[in-house]
Amino acid sequence: MGLAAILNSYIQARHQFLAFALAPLMYNISVLVAILLFAKQYGIFAPAWGAVVGSGMQLLINVIFAWKEDFQYRPIISEWRTMLEAGKLLIPRVISLMGTQLALTIEIAVASTLGSGMIAAYYFADSLQNLPIALVGISIAIPAFTAMSSLHNKSEEKKSFDTLQRKLFQVLYIIMPITLISFFLAPLIVSTILESGAFGSDETALVSTILQIFALSFPFQAIIPLVSRYYFALQNTLYPLVFTLISIGINIALVYTITDTFSVFGLAIAYIASAITNSMLLILFLKKVSQFHINMKQTLSFFAPLLPLSFLSFSLSILYTSYQHTWISTSLSLGIFSIIILWAYFMLTQKQFKQLF
Repeated sequence: MGLAAILNSYIQARHQFLAFALAPLMYNISVLVAILLFAKQYGIFAPAWGAVVGSGMQLLINVIFAWKEDFQYRPIISEWRTMLEAGKLLIPRVISLMGTQLALTIEIAVASTLGSGMIAAYYFADSLQNLPIALVGISIAIPAFTAMSSLHNKSEEKKSFDTLQRKLFQVLYIIMPITLISFFLAPLIVSTILESGAFGSDETALVSTILQIFALSFPFQAIIPLVSRYYFALQNTLYPLVFTLISIGINIALVYTITDTFSVFGLAIAYIASAITNSMLLILFLKKVSQFHINMKQTLSFFAPLLPLSFLSFSLSILYTSYQHTWISTSLSLGIFSIIILWAYFMLTQKQFKQLF
C-alpha cells in the first residue's frame, strides 16, 4: 500500500485522478468478496487475506496507470539534498497524523466507559459523516492541490490563491445543501440505512442525534483538506501541524471535561469544536503565508440566503419529528429535500456564483 501511495502521488502530479478512485474501490471490493465467500470457512482470517489481495490489486492499478504516464524508476543517490528537503516537509505531516490517531484512540477509550452500544453509535454516525466530507472536500482538494502546486512553482502566486478561493466556494456551495439535509433529515437517513434487526428506533434516535451534531461542522470539515493543501502547495507543513495540534488539544480537553455531562454527545461536540478551530486557524493565517485573503464580502453574500432556508427547514423538521413513521413525515421529508435542492439551483443561477464553476 505504501508503494501504491507513492505511485499514486506521481499519477496525480500528472493530472490523472482515475487511479485514485479505482484503487481503493478494488481494495474494498476484495475485502467484501473475501468476507462473503470465505468468512464461514476461515473466520476472521478471510477479511485479512482479502485486505492482502486488495492491497496487491491497489498496487497493480497504480503500476498500470504510472506506466501509461511514462513512469521510470532510477535510483539516484546524488539527490540527497532534495531528499532532506522532502524529509523536512514530511516530518510535520507525520506528527500531525500521529496526533490525529491519538485523539481517535482517546475518543474510543472514553466512549467505552459511557455504556453499552456507545462506541457502535459513535462509529456509525462518524461513518455517515465521513461520506460527504470525502465526496466533496477531498474530491475537490486533490486535483486543486496539483493545480495550486503547479502555479506556485511557476511563481504565479495570485493565480494559485485564486484557484484556492474558487475551489473553496465550490466546496461550500456543494456541502451546504448536504449539511442542511443531513441535519434536518438525520432520523430519516439513519433509519433508511441502518434500522433493521436489533438496530431499532432507540438506536436510530441516538445515532441521528450524533449525526446532527456532526452536521453542524460539515462546512468547516469540508474546507480543511483544501486549505491545508494550499499550505502544502506553498511547501509549508509547519502551520498545518501547529493548527492540528491545537485542535487536537481542544478535542482531548473537551472529551475529558464534558462527556460526564453530555455522554456520547460530548464526543461529537468535542470533535466539531476541534474541526471548527482547525479550519478557522487555516483561514485566518492565509494572509500571513500568501499575502492574500479570502473575500469576506462574497462569503457573507453566500451565507445570507441560508438564514430563511434554515428557518423553514427547521420548522418542517419539527413537524417531521411529531409525525414520524406516517405519510405526513414522508411528505415533510420530501418537502425539506425539495426546498434545499431548489435553493441550490437558484443560487447556481446567480451571476456571482456562475463564475465559480
